[in-house]
Amino acid sequence: MLILFILFISSNVSHAQPFIEVDELAEAFVRSLKKRETSEFKKLLETDSSMIEYIDKNLGFDYRDSLISDFTNIVKEGIEKGINWDKINFIKAEYITTTDGPFLVAQPCYVIFQHRLFRYSIQMNASRIKNKWSFVPIKRENEIIKLRKI
Repeated sequence: MLILFILFISSNVSHAQPFIEVDELAEAFVRSLKKRETSEFKKLLETDSSMIEYIDKNLGFDYRDSLISDFTNIVKEGIEKGINWDKINFIKAEYITTTDGPFLVAQPCYVIFQHRLFRYSIQMNASRIKNKWSFVPIKRENEIIKLRKI
């Protein structure tokens, strides 16, 4: 019995969870922000090397580096705005899905979270790749975290 439990835990801990809905991905994103660790965020990224190569080649991004850098910038900006990442709560994801070639996309996808009495949003891009949702790089020009009306 103990061996089955250990196998169950190890199989669930070591592999990234497939996100069937955009909301699941957004909620996991907020959990990774709470921990402020890129290792937690990396669990949300696409792992299929052929898909990563396709994204790198056709979108002009380095998939992993771009997303990890973006995550780091989000955390830094939040700290500058006085957000205590330990105390945020996921509220919802707002998005519209459309098709783009072979992909179903949720772009833009606004991940909304609350810190104290304020709600904030972060725009992310997500695509459904091989029946699971994953983030794709986004080009940013201005502030990343925006205050939202409740």
